[in-house]
Amino acid sequence: MSEIETEGTVDKTLSNPVQEPAQEVAPDSQNENNQSSTEVGELIAESKKYRNRAQTAESKLAKFEKKAQTERENQMAAQNKWQELAEERGSKLKEQEPVIEAAMAEIKTYREELLAAFSEEDKEAFGDLTLPQLKALHSKLIDETSTVVSTDGTPARSLNPENKNWTELPAGERRENWASILDSYRAKK
Repeated sequence: MSEIETEGTVDKTLSNPVQEPAQEVAPDSQNENNQSSTEVGELIAESKKYRNRAQTAESKLAKFEKKAQTERENQMAAQNKWQELAEERGSKLKEQEPVIEAAMAEIKTYREELLAAFSEEDKEAFGDLTLPQLKALHSKLIDETSTVVSTDGTPARSLNPENKNWTELPAGERRENWASILDSYRAKK
């Protein structure tokens, strides 16, 4: 019995291989993470504050510049300096002419593209509509008709594009298309 008793003792120092020992996290590293995240949050808030200040300053500057321009024009009109005022406005118009011409050409091209989808009768009837009206009409009439969804259950013609009879197919091709042959047979019933 002494042999049995010695064999029956169990070593209690064995570790469970399934359980991993827990790693302790130093409390200082958690504080550092919290401090860095709060610092980042504070920096972001400060950045937003400066951005808002800059935007308000820019809008105020634009208002003041516009107000100063109108006051200058009013002074020139009061002093009867019409010629200088007309020259300034003429130079502004000359600067804007290429931009206006390009925009008008683009609008004309877009209008022609929209009208190209209509028949000749419709072009005559709808040709004098404004661009937003023409665009809305085009989207209702043309776009809806181009997206027609099939409602019947017939299979697409790609199953048997040559319209061959399955009895006349070679054995290899019949094996490759056997699933579609069975589907067409089931559809006939």
